[in-house]
Amino acid sequence: MTGVEHPDGARRPAAGRLAYEIKARRERAGLSQPQLGARIGYTRQYVSMAEHPGRNLPSFELVKAIDTALEADGALIALHQESKREQQAVRDTGGSTPCTTTCGWYGN
Repeated sequence: MTGVEHPDGARRPAAGRLAYEIKARRERAGLSQPQLGARIGYTRQYVSMAEHPGRNLPSFELVKAIDTALEADGALIALHQESKREQQAVRDTGGSTPCTTTCGWYGN
């Protein structure tokens, strides 16, 4: 699910797409944040953090647990890996994290 686009047609950073996908898949599964958290052994706050893009990506372990619980077949893991590559590229060029200003529509 790496081709998610903003309603205006613009492609968004992988971190925002990851957050959007986690929330969308959780809602499709009919789970609340506390319910998903209980299934994966994390608190609701960790699930919430994973659903809202920001400066820090959720841990690989958290994304892997969510991917498994929501039967995403590795799609969330792939987005996490893409996010890490984008994050590293930004750091290598001395830029700011792209999602801090362009991902506001995800998770809202």
